[in-house]
Amino acid sequence: MSHDSVKGCDRNVAPPERTPAAVEAVRRVAANGSNPNEVEATVRNLIFAWHLDWARRVLRRVSLLLAALCAAGAAPAAATERAVLGDVDGHIGLLSMPGGPEPVPEPAPVPVVILVHDSLGTDRRTDLTVRQLLDAGIATLEVELYAVSADGANGAEFFDPYAEAEFLNRARRALGTQPGIDPMRIAALGFGRGAHAVAGSPDGYAQDWVARVFLYPDCGTLAGSMLAGPRTSLAPLLVLHGDTGAGDPPRDCLGLGSRLEHAGVPVRITHYRHAAHGWDLPPIGDHGISFQPAPVGQDRLRSVAWPELAELSATHAAGFLAAAINGRLRSSIFLSPSQATSPGP
Repeated sequence: MSHDSVKGCDRNVAPPERTPAAVEAVRRVAANGSNPNEVEATVRNLIFAWHLDWARRVLRRVSLLLAALCAAGAAPAAATERAVLGDVDGHIGLLSMPGGPEPVPEPAPVPVVILVHDSLGTDRRTDLTVRQLLDAGIATLEVELYAVSADGANGAEFFDPYAEAEFLNRARRALGTQPGIDPMRIAALGFGRGAHAVAGSPDGYAQDWVARVFLYPDCGTLAGSMLAGPRTSLAPLLVLHGDTGAGDPPRDCLGLGSRLEHAGVPVRITHYRHAAHGWDLPPIGDHGISFQPAPVGQDRLRSVAWPELAELSATHAAGFLAAAINGRLRSSIFLSPSQATSPGP
């Protein structure tokens, strides 16, 4: 970590070369026949400039001293290890391992959450959730399903559920051989199209997750893919969606919850009032509105960034996953879909 060196305070807070210049300025004003008020104003301005310069120097030294004291007294920060996970077929995703203030010779294997990006590939939507999962001692693997252009402008021309399922199986196999990972505790979180990939169970590709979280998945088309396979995953599920725009009407998500509940899936449906599709996509400068690909088809959905809600939904997702992974989910949180929660951030 770079830092500024702390030096002793200078005895002369105003450089000595400024004094002759100040005297000369007053002399010029007086020599030009100016009245005493102008001379007094000139002197006041010079005094103010000296005081301002002195205040800046003092504040800088105080801030540097405080930073040094905080750095000296703070506990060592947890070190996060990040590396690209791959196999013989190439790269899979970015693996982040939780760290601690002190290295452990033989740390216990940790659970992992696979975060599946939307169809446009990697962006910063995962940042908040990844940070909270790592703080909870849970590793993360961020993956993208489709190869997209470097600027993210061109997404997939069509979606292939079988290729998506095979890719996630490939990621699970790679995690199973990764030192420090517990292959029996793998959960998943999907954004938009990523939720469909996590939910999908085409013939021969049933996924055994410890828990799942779906964000704005287009609930109306999701039930078919989740219940179409030979075996329905009974992993606990949290669905987070908004109620503004064409992405996820609340009635569709309530219908999805009802069908899954009847199939024996513990499910919780949470909708955020006034939230649009992709509310957690960070704004670019002052531009908080964009148009993101729909999870199904080729339409574009209006997205309005809502940073405060992004923090809240990341906490909901990370908390749900951590509780499920550690076997601490209470059955009382799985409300009937007709009682789905609707928090207003």
